[in-house]
Amino acid sequence: MRKRLIELLLLFFVGSALGYAQAANATVAAGQAGSPTAADNRTFLPKNFIRGFAEFEIDPPHNERDFGRCSSGTGAYGGANAVCAAFGRYALGGYLEFQPFARKVGPIPIQRLYFFFEPRSYFGKNVPQYHYSGSADPILFERSIGLAIELPKDFELRWWQHRNDWLGHYGSYLGPADLGKNGPYGLYSAVSVRWYFGGYNRRR
Repeated sequence: MRKRLIELLLLFFVGSALGYAQAANATVAAGQAGSPTAADNRTFLPKNFIRGFAEFEIDPPHNERDFGRCSSGTGAYGGANAVCAAFGRYALGGYLEFQPFARKVGPIPIQRLYFFFEPRSYFGKNVPQYHYSGSADPILFERSIGLAIELPKDFELRWWQHRNDWLGHYGSYLGPADLGKNGPYGLYSAVSVRWYFGGYNRRR
């Protein structure tokens, strides 16, 4: 399980590095004078075809994130040493968009299509009212992956799937305080319509 966590974190950091490199190239290109280069007119893999952000979060003590995995009364089964302690302290995640085409391919407006990936990992080991720590024990890796189609009037049609993996010992049953793996962080798919306003879409 530890090996799997390392692989997932490496995947996240590689994606972040690709986004950083792409942003750096865009900055250099923006600083150059003169007419647009041939690369600016590429149909496939144009400038800024990868974009996104990386994010690190810390939840203050007594404000830990509850994943619906352990009962709030888990301290009754071991006190500060309760086995089920899935109340998060840290979160590491990000959001990546991959839009490989810059213009139509024949009559098909394929430039409006892009893929997105939203990974997030959670860490911590806390027992409400009994034990609050800075531990970074792995708890959960969740991700959403899907595709989106840009529509007129700043609308967007999105299809995506969400799933998760419980990490470390949370892959097993943890006793009477364990509420099970089928909480809000389960497997599901959805179709959504998004509307951007106030110039938000142009800032992406």
